[in-house]
Amino acid sequence: YSYVLKLRTDLHLPYPLDLEPNWEPLLQNNNSLTNRLIFMRSDYLFWGRRNAMATLIEDFWETAAALTQAGDKLYWPLNYRNFLNAGAGGLHCCKFAWLRYPRRSTSMPFGFTDAEIRSPEHFIAHVRTNINALEAWNRRCSLNASSGYVPKSNELVTHKPNWFPYGRYPELEKGLFYHVIVKGLIPRDALTVINYGRRSIQALGSTGLLTPKKHWDMNCSK
Repeated sequence: YSYVLKLRTDLHLPYPLDLEPNWEPLLQNNNSLTNRLIFMRSDYLFWGRRNAMATLIEDFWETAAALTQAGDKLYWPLNYRNFLNAGAGGLHCCKFAWLRYPRRSTSMPFGFTDAEIRSPEHFIAHVRTNINALEAWNRRCSLNASSGYVPKSNELVTHKPNWFPYGRYPELEKGLFYHVIVKGLIPRDALTVINYGRRSIQALGSTGLLTPKKHWDMNCSK
């Protein structure tokens, strides 16, 4: 098989799924980045070529274990250069703002403002401008004080909603995207693929990708 696809069981696909959209520039160029593409929409669905999905799946649980041990409130070291590969379009597919980033201050002028992590476009522009400083700071950081610097909470900024608990285990939506970025995979928005050239649907809502709970068959009779 050439492709691997993962779907949530409560997912509704209104249109046939194009696993290899020929309008995607990285598929047209067929360069070294092509086999690192992952099409995803949060944790609803994701797919990619066999090698890319092997990278995604094979050691995900090692990443999850490390994040669980560290906890949800720490800074998880990132691959900032891979954000540039993803581009703003790639960040629309995920909860990238749920991650923690260095907060701008007089001591960290390369850090992010609250507004910059709300917008994929502003975020990518800031990374591009400050890539060298971000990478230098990131190299100092660690999940463990014995192996590097662990940034304090007041040095970080995030947009994880307050109504989500800060538990030991990170939500899959957050942990999965982190794993994609640090492993050098390149995210693309699966919803853009689904909607391409058609009447657009949303991820949520009564006619969205996720089947409303009122339509669930809790007894699995069908």
